[in-house]
Amino acid sequence: MSVLFGSLYRTGILFAMPRVTEAYRTARREQIVEAAIRVLTRKGVARTSIADIIAESGLSAGSIYSNFRNKGELGSFVARTVLGTRVQDVVALARDSAEPLTPRKALEGLLTAVHDRQPPFAVVLQFWGEATVDSDLGAAVHQILGELEAHLTEAITPWAEKHSGATDASALAASTATAMTAIAQSYVVRSALGADLEPVPYLASLAAALG
Repeated sequence: MSVLFGSLYRTGILFAMPRVTEAYRTARREQIVEAAIRVLTRKGVARTSIADIIAESGLSAGSIYSNFRNKGELGSFVARTVLGTRVQDVVALARDSAEPLTPRKALEGLLTAVHDRQPPFAVVLQFWGEATVDSDLGAAVHQILGELEAHLTEAITPWAEKHSGATDASALAASTATAMTAIAQSYVVRSALGADLEPVPYLASLAAALG
């Protein structure tokens, strides 16, 4: 019996671990992020440890670290969830639009999607602050913002081509996307500080302020 047991154990037939599916991994990461956001909202980024998140989630340390190596990696995932996925909707809108998508319309689409979701603005703002003193988190945040600019550039390139010609379109789209990213960040900052901003009136006020 012991020989049979050993053979089954060595070949993996006995106590075989089930294969983790991508759907399972995604669900587990979302569970961890939800627990992290609850703790981060209560305690703030600087005072939250991975141990706090482990306790809040009810998961093992191994489950946490198999998905996120450190707080910086978790922070970048939260920030990407708030802004990164929303801009994909804007790119899709630009592709489906009969007319070139203007920067203002692109921003309206992005900010409306963010506003409707009501993400943890205060947590994102704190991560941005930590990014100024944490090199790993800083690199992650810069990457996310760079991706945001790239997607916005893609979305408004047809508009830029119409307004500047093919020669200068790339430069115009890129510089405009940089400004659009800054406006999106200002929206997050004001929302984090308690302002309930409707995207369309907010952008109209910005346009009026800039003349």
